[in-house]
Amino acid sequence: MPKNLENLVESSPMEVTVFLSGAELKHQNELKLTEGQNIFRFVRLPASINANSISFNLGEDVKIISVSGETNYNGKVEISPERQLLEDLMSDFEEEITKINNEIEALQSEKILLNKNIDRIGSNNSANNVSVADLQAFATHYRNQIREVNDNIATQNKKIKEQNKKVENTLKNVEKLRQKDAMPTFEILLIVDAKETKSILTKWSYVINDAGWSPAYDLRGKGIDKPIHFTYKGNVYNNAGVDWNNIKLKLSTSDIMQNATPPYITSWKINFEEAAHFQNNMYQQQHNVSRMSKMAGSFVGNVNEETDLYAQNMGENSSDVVVSELSTEFEIKELYNIPSDNMAYAVEINEYELKADYSYLSTPKMDKDAFLMAKILGWESLNLIEGEATIYYNDTYVGKTYINLRRADDLLEVSLGRDKKVIVNRVKKQDFSSKNFLSNAITETFIYELSVRNTNTMPIELELKDQVPVSGNSEITVEILEVSAAAINKENGLLFWKMNLNAGEAKTFKLSYAIKYPKNRKVSIQRVKIQKQYRKM
Repeated sequence: MPKNLENLVESSPMEVTVFLSGAELKHQNELKLTEGQNIFRFVRLPASINANSISFNLGEDVKIISVSGETNYNGKVEISPERQLLEDLMSDFEEEITKINNEIEALQSEKILLNKNIDRIGSNNSANNVSVADLQAFATHYRNQIREVNDNIATQNKKIKEQNKKVENTLKNVEKLRQKDAMPTFEILLIVDAKETKSILTKWSYVINDAGWSPAYDLRGKGIDKPIHFTYKGNVYNNAGVDWNNIKLKLSTSDIMQNATPPYITSWKINFEEAAHFQNNMYQQQHNVSRMSKMAGSFVGNVNEETDLYAQNMGENSSDVVVSELSTEFEIKELYNIPSDNMAYAVEINEYELKADYSYLSTPKMDKDAFLMAKILGWESLNLIEGEATIYYNDTYVGKTYINLRRADDLLEVSLGRDKKVIVNRVKKQDFSSKNFLSNAITETFIYELSVRNTNTMPIELELKDQVPVSGNSEITVEILEVSAAAINKENGLLFWKMNLNAGEAKTFKLSYAIKYPKNRKVSIQRVKIQKQYRKM
């Protein structure tokens, strides 16, 4: 198609819907039509456009003849306005550097002239019988002049360094834009037939692969009598080669690979969590490519092109996350700028004040600290996705955790970190532990004392965990002697104490058990904790 018959259209997206993998970009442009056939070439579009996703809506009075697309590997013919602005700015910096150098050169000439004058006065001193007072006055004047010149030279050299720094930084940005301008772009060729000469407003869209978002959360606690401040964010990235400037943004959890083929539903089997197989969607999607669909005023489907345009499976190099089977779309209130630099930009979705039940958990056999746990109510209505959460407590950074929806039930449980005001100890009572040799068997007795103290100013709920060994051989017997009314799981030997502690209150629990095994056999009784050791450099 001769290029001189085409109307070039350069457009920026006005709205972007970002999926977990991929994005849909929506444009709106005014097209000036003449009666009969009109050809429009939409240029400088992202190279990763999914050709099957292109959609145009022109109205009933305009007939779409064809829509085709091709990749332009020659880069942008014209310099982008952003790059031109930076190059003009760099020229201004270089011009300023030239002026500063000229000023330095003039100051250097002035300095040479001053030195010549002092040499001439020195040589004529004896002949002209110049007085000491005159010499001192001239020396003072010379010193002041030289100091002023040297100060001016130093000031100008400082300006040179500042300007060179600006040139260096600007040059880096220009180089990035040059690389971006040299990247392949996509072009759409739209041919329509109009019944009359007029201007129309067209809305058109397409899907790209090189974009997406992932969830991130901030959880802030202020005390065990206050709700959790929950911030839902999305980390959005754009690596499509085209910046998104001042756009309306939506974040979606739906499947970008939706097509015209209706889904089919499979059997839904309920099983225990250990054996459950988690999938992103309730149904298996078919990825059949929809056929060309032509109609007056709209187009959805394939485009004709000479090369295979990003036909790869979008599921490659991805990881599975659990999302609700009902898709959710978050409309962002603020307008955003998302550059095409593959960096993640935080977008705030919403903020909530969530009611939480607080309790403490400690397993002193493994770690003597008590951990403050928050069980969050009403999380199901937030449309959460599995992701990383940053925890703060009393305006102090605690750490990071992972919101795992696979293990959540009516309550979403998260740790708010260690509380040093809840003191937990576990001590082996050496005076009472013993090893007895009786006939052909050995009996070892172990006695421990567990103590807890609440030094907070408020009452707390605490769950204390420990364990007794479980025999793994019929020749080994374990006898539980005392557990201080703990709840016990006889299958795995886990012990649980649940208690309420008033401010300043302390409690003590005893744990003892005996292990009997054959005298001629060696039994490994002590359970050790493996800890990484880092070598100091």
